[in-house]
Amino acid sequence: MNTETSIMDTGTPVAQENTPVEGGNPPIEGSNPPVEGSNPPVEATPWTDGFSDDDLGFVQNKGYESPEALLKAYRNLNKHMGASEKNLLRMPDPGEPMDEIFARLGRPEAAKDYTFTQVEGFEGGERLDRMRETAFSKGVSQEGFQSIIDEFVSGEIEQKQAEADIKLSTFNAENESMKLEWGKDYQKKVDIADSTARAMNLSDEFRNSIRDAVGPKAAIEFLNEVGKLTGEDNINSINGEASHESTTEQMNQEIESIKEDVKNNPAKKKEYFAKGENYKRHQALQKTLNLMASED
Repeated sequence: MNTETSIMDTGTPVAQENTPVEGGNPPIEGSNPPVEGSNPPVEATPWTDGFSDDDLGFVQNKGYESPEALLKAYRNLNKHMGASEKNLLRMPDPGEPMDEIFARLGRPEAAKDYTFTQVEGFEGGERLDRMRETAFSKGVSQEGFQSIIDEFVSGEIEQKQAEADIKLSTFNAENESMKLEWGKDYQKKVDIADSTARAMNLSDEFRNSIRDAVGPKAAIEFLNEVGKLTGEDNINSINGEASHESTTEQMNQEIESIKEDVKNNPAKKKEYFAKGENYKRHQALQKTLNLMASED
């Protein structure tokens, strides 16, 4: 019997699959079923099992979630604790002085050794000495002392500036009030006050201290009253500047006195050429002399 072949035949017999015979020996149900409840899954024991409540709270607060995290923290601690003992600060026992600690933290050897960058407007003096003593007793470092001085000086300068602003504002307000009250006599009263102060040999600083103490109006009125007793009230106002009506000789003597001051006093010289009070006084006297000469 001829059997047809295919080009795909290899000549090797093809293994036949053994198909189960229907109806022949099926698996026996119920034979050796797995026993339920035997060898159940084992739950993992927490790694903190056995810790005291205190230790467990410490671990939880620190956030250590595993032994590896705790080990890493311990190793990092060892790195920091590996420093030489001489580089570590030893806290003194109760009652022992803190000098060694303060010195290691930057405090100078004595209160007088504190230094600071000088700032304009801060004179120091006894107040600075007290600040040094206080800083030293509290263990303040040199750097800390400089910070304290900077802050203190800054506040003091701001306070002085605020006081100066208030004083100037008050002075300007009173000055405007005097101009309104005295009218055309305003400049004459100011000139008499200045002339009287010079006749009494009052320094500018002392004259101004009187003004600042009682106010410009009270100071001018006081000097005007004194001027009536000394003859300094015999003043006119020429172009807003003061001049005497006394004698030519007196005016010339005052001019020479101004020149002498300017010649021998550098501060007066600087003030004169900056057209300060001496300059204005000289010019007013000279104008009066010239006017008197032209009238003759």
